Amino acid sequence: MAPPSIDLVVVDQGASPLGYHHAAPVHRFALVAADAASLAPPVGPYFAETTQLEHRHPETGRKHRKAKRVPVPGAAPGTVAFLDWHHLATNRYGGDDPTVAIDYMAVRPDMRGKRISSAMVGAFFTRVVLPARATSVEWGEVWSPEVWHLFGQMRSKYPEVRQYGKPMGRF
Repeated sequence: MAPPSIDLVVVDQGASPLGYHHAAPVHRFALVAADAASLAPPVGPYFAETTQLEHRHPETGRKHRKAKRVPVPGAAPGTVAFLDWHHLATNRYGGDDPTVAIDYMAVRPDMRGKRISSAMVGAFFTRVVLPARATSVEWGEVWSPEVWHLFGQMRSKYPEVRQYGKPMGRF
């Protein structure tokens, strides 16, 4: 496969717009096209702004009489791929060494198969994991064979960083 033909810039987009159910603040690490106008309009649930039905009040948990449509923000303009992550106080096995946890990662559907995710994860390790002196990375539940392949690549490329992950689904 050939590398991507568009110029990509690594960006720390700050806080993730997605909602996660844990106390740690979630950061977004992304690859953004240098020329966002050259990209096709975003598609998919994480890249284009969409709406979803809300059946319960988010704070009280009480049911609405009628479900409400709530806007779900998309990724920043020009975003080709993103990785949401946060710091953990302890790792999976109770150690207190610095740990980084990957919450979610996605690549635009029209950009898949161009090694963008491996470039993004490689940049994530060199710009976040190694400077933070993290001794372990928690990949969580890996549902995609492609991401499991990335997990194996990063494990062999960075043997000094312990990496944990759990394969889910059919591999």
